[in-house]
Amino acid sequence: MKSFAKAKPVSGFPAWAAPALIVAAVLLVYANSFSVPFLLDDQGSIQTNPTLESVWRALQPPAGGDTVSGRPVLNVSFALSHALSGLEVWGYHLLNVLIHAAGALLVYGLLARTLALMGSPVGRVAPRPPGKLEAGSESVGPARRGTESAPYRVGRDAGWFALVAALLWSLHPLQTEAVTYLSQRAESLGAFFYLLTLYAFVRSVEAPAPLRWRMVTVAACALGMAAKEVMVTAPLLVLLYDRTFVGGTFSAAWAARRRFHAALAVTWIVLIALLVSGSGRGGTAVAGDASSWHYLLTQAGALVRYLRLSLLPTGQVFDYGTRLVTNLGAVWWQGLLVLGLLAATAWALVRRPVIGFLGTLFFAVLAPSSSFLPVLSQVMAEHRMYLPLLSVVVLAVAGLQYGLGRSGLIAASVAIPLLALATLQRNLVYRDAIGLWRDTIRNHPESDRAHNNLGALLMGQGDLPGAAAEFQEALRLRPDYLRALSNLGLVLLQQGDTAGGLAKIAELLRQRPDDFDGHVNYARLLEKTGRSAEAVPVWRHAVQLRQDSAEVRNSFGSLLLKSDQGAEAVAQFSEAVRLKPDEPAYLGNLASALAVAGRFDEAVVAYHRSLALRPDSAGVHAGLALVLRQLGRNDEAAAQAREALRIDPGLATARALLNALTGGR
Repeated sequence: MKSFAKAKPVSGFPAWAAPALIVAAVLLVYANSFSVPFLLDDQGSIQTNPTLESVWRALQPPAGGDTVSGRPVLNVSFALSHALSGLEVWGYHLLNVLIHAAGALLVYGLLARTLALMGSPVGRVAPRPPGKLEAGSESVGPARRGTESAPYRVGRDAGWFALVAALLWSLHPLQTEAVTYLSQRAESLGAFFYLLTLYAFVRSVEAPAPLRWRMVTVAACALGMAAKEVMVTAPLLVLLYDRTFVGGTFSAAWAARRRFHAALAVTWIVLIALLVSGSGRGGTAVAGDASSWHYLLTQAGALVRYLRLSLLPTGQVFDYGTRLVTNLGAVWWQGLLVLGLLAATAWALVRRPVIGFLGTLFFAVLAPSSSFLPVLSQVMAEHRMYLPLLSVVVLAVAGLQYGLGRSGLIAASVAIPLLALATLQRNLVYRDAIGLWRDTIRNHPESDRAHNNLGALLMGQGDLPGAAAEFQEALRLRPDYLRALSNLGLVLLQQGDTAGGLAKIAELLRQRPDDFDGHVNYARLLEKTGRSAEAVPVWRHAVQLRQDSAEVRNSFGSLLLKSDQGAEAVAQFSEAVRLKPDEPAYLGNLASALAVAGRFDEAVVAYHRSLALRPDSAGVHAGLALVLRQLGRNDEAAAQAREALRIDPGLATARALLNALTGGR
């Protein structure tokens, strides 16, 4: 708590009281989130993420577009949660809540120290028109309207201002998606490093020997680059903060701290390296001018909705789906409003630098995901407002204080318990996946993905008519939604409409010939429905799409073996074993194929290799016994048959072979 000592504390309370209150409030409000299950992207990011078994492996997160792709710091944080609780959700929620609490402390410290800085000889707020009041003035209120410093009380109310704003920010229900939804730790962790970068810079300004805090600033910025790409704007925001609150002008800030700002800019190399290495995320793509334009139109409506939710957090949506706005007329007034806010921010940067800084923070943090560069996996997402909400909160509290004086802070404080209750209630929605998707559809029925995901859950529960209805609605909203088409095919299969179901999936594959998972699922369904001959070319195409998949080669080999295509089966099993030499099942299948092909000596070697990895496999012992009998090694064959029966006394093939070898003795 000593790190807040130089900031103005809340009047009448020790310096540690406000930080302790913030942490306690966050823990209390999010205590009911610890049993929220894994949801949506959590499967790839956590449940099936093979790199979480150790921190060192986590430094190389899996590629492919999962939330952790290209974000090693985020992946390491999940590895720490995995070390704490395995695949039990509480360990992941605990770290999410602690990151959020730490971010709230940084918000409090940053605001308190910024207000103190503005009232100290160190601080030099950027120039304002002649005749305006200096930011350090103690006299603030309605009588001094029109001044740059009017919204700020750098005296005894500064601590209250910082505390109220930090509580409003941290307890706001708009933050739940970044805290309660585990995969969106990406957002809260990136914001934590963003805030730490700004906070450490403020500390470096205050410190007699600033080097240590400047090193912390650069390190925080570099780590943030490896946590989430939104950090790309942090070096520029630190320079703007320097100009606004310290240097007074860009030239003065650069002249005084050019090496420091250059070092911050160097951290961009971290982000560039992650993107160039190919480990970056696959969710962002530019698909031509039309796509960028449609995405920009969509973001106009999104930004206005985010602002509305900031002021009136009702009707929140977990997933807005993937539909883009394609008609300017649908968002014309939202577009004008956003353009007006951008213009106001540009004007404020010159005439009202503090307000300009807050506006720039808002737009700069949102720019990477909410401008013209399409993020096709999520066209709108409330977690993107996690850090930008700070600008809205500070401006709202400042406006109330400016208009009402100290009564404005009291009025703002009234909202704190209301927001806390709303957050508690919102967390309850997350505790049931079906309820969460129904809530999403209720508040945003245009979400194609919500209909598809609800359908998948209903299908898992056996509600096939309900699932089919949801998949059909998803396809109505988005006719080219191939996953919904595939799911509808699966439902038709389960309802007994085999021809209709397989036709739907075949249609999917015609539209997406490079869909590896689709071909694998289709091949398995063809086998399951007795159409093995049709499955062979589908498996063969899947192998061509991903030649390094040992699992697919093993599955294809099994079908070939059943179809009396032993030579090709041996080739597929051999390749599976080459790709994954320590998998006993693949070795056992190779041995079986070699035996069918009459290559008994090679089959014995493969069986022994399989048993060395899994000596308790009754089936492999029985298979080895059969091959040894073919080679005339009857004593060894009998010994293997006995071992198979010891492991599985009911294994008929081993019993019959042993009786044949021993005459029933």
